[in-house]
Amino acid sequence: MSEDEALILLAGGLPQLQVETQGVELDKLAARLGKWALLLRLVGRFLNERVIRNRQPLDQAIAGVNKRLDEKGLRAFDARNETDRAKAVARTIGVGMEFLDEAGRIRFLELAVFPEDINIPIGIATRFWAQTGLNELDAEDILAELYDLSLLVDLELESRTFRLHDTVRHFLKDQFNDGKIVSLHTRLLNAITNIDMGDEADELTLNYYYQHRLYHLTEAKNYEARKALLADPLWLMKKLDALRSPQALVADFEKYSESSAHYVIGATLRLVAGILARDCRQLLPQLIGRIAPRDAPSVGIFLKSARNLIVAPALVPTTATLTRARAEVSRLEGHKGESIPEEGGIFAMISLPNGLLASAGDETDIRIWDLATESQISQICGHTSWVYSLAALPNGLLASASDDHTVRIWNPTTRAELFRLDGHNAPVYHVVTLPNGRLASAGDDAIRIWDTISKSLSGKFMLDCRVF
Repeated sequence: MSEDEALILLAGGLPQLQVETQGVELDKLAARLGKWALLLRLVGRFLNERVIRNRQPLDQAIAGVNKRLDEKGLRAFDARNETDRAKAVARTIGVGMEFLDEAGRIRFLELAVFPEDINIPIGIATRFWAQTGLNELDAEDILAELYDLSLLVDLELESRTFRLHDTVRHFLKDQFNDGKIVSLHTRLLNAITNIDMGDEADELTLNYYYQHRLYHLTEAKNYEARKALLADPLWLMKKLDALRSPQALVADFEKYSESSAHYVIGATLRLVAGILARDCRQLLPQLIGRIAPRDAPSVGIFLKSARNLIVAPALVPTTATLTRARAEVSRLEGHKGESIPEEGGIFAMISLPNGLLASAGDETDIRIWDLATESQISQICGHTSWVYSLAALPNGLLASASDDHTVRIWNPTTRAELFRLDGHNAPVYHVVTLPNGRLASAGDDAIRIWDTISKSLSGKFMLDCRVF
């Protein structure tokens, strides 16, 4: 971060004349804070409170900050070092917390209950704090005060969410022992339990409940309730209906499964995720049609509960006659011809970096899949006929060979066609990468060797038969 950028974060909103006069001292303070944005914002809010609200001269406010940092033991630190960062945040947050009253400090520390890297609904915090007598307006006031002190990284009153910096959250968690953390999560679970009993809740609050209830049960060490929830078809049905994300269900089982019944249910959900993405009403019929009572102890109870939830009239298998979750763990569906193999199908498939997969077939498009979420994330268009072959280039680009007589080079991230290799006068059935940036393609007419750097034909081998 440049000195100018650091100064903006540290001295933003302060009187310009005082900033210019104290420029050297502000630069020293920024250096002491490692020019780290989080700490600059935290200390900047302290300076603003002292200079703007309390009318203290800036030089005295800077001296006050340095004295407090001295007392808390903060010297120069390396912002790239995780241990140094954690210590620096812990010491600097203490400066900002001086402006909070006792109740405000308690509420701030209680935010340790929330998971990291998410936008937290204000409605959830309101329910949590309501147990201590605060109403919705009180909760908003506390969050606004924390945001003004840069103790929150974001607060959106319109979208009704707030966000903690990850390092701040780690600081908050470090203030509690295991017993207190368990108590916090138990309190939060008690505050949101009625959501599952028809209690009125906005969409964000409802989504948070279904997305993170298992996490809070785990942190509260209520493992029996977590185990029961994973084997409750009603919970699965409600969660899928609320989030419209089969992957959210799959992720729960991948993270929290602890019985053979859990593993069978999770594997089956992974297998049918594509079906559920198109129609979440298929959840119970798919589970009933693919799991047999003998597959795992107690899974028969799960199946009986699932059948009792089916609303008539419905077409449901009486036994597990559909494809079972065995060696096949998931299915990627979307190609138009895959359901009519005699009319075509999927001809080519290639692994790409970052857990992606490309596939092509009896369409003019190439489909890009994310294997982590098992979903199609993009579609590359440009060929005018079927695509027979794919190849991944070392630089991350994608080559395709088509019935339209061309080989084309794509950027799979932007879906842009970078260039095409023209020369074949017949369908091209194969394309493979070669060393030194070269590419080989084969069709009815010849095998051709291409230099993808100069984008030109570097060799040609005639064939007297069709290449298969």
